[in-house]
Amino acid sequence: MKIKDLFQKDIYRKIEEVIKVDQADQETVKGELEEYIVTDSIKGHFRQVLDAYQSARTALTEGMRRMGP
Repeated sequence: MKIKDLFQKDIYRKIEEVIKVDQADQETVKGELEEYIVTDSIKGHFRQVLDAYQSARTALTEGMRRMGP
């Protein structure tokens, strides 16, 4: 058995060094998302962003008041 046989995907495939935000090639974007690895560190950052978003979405802001009882 060779090392290349241990991998699910072809190790000789083209791997983009940089993916731009406005990337229009859907296959490239799909491939990048499929191979994205969420580390514990980035998972924590995602959680912070999502928690802040949730809090901002449901919290009252200046000039707002609750209606009803």
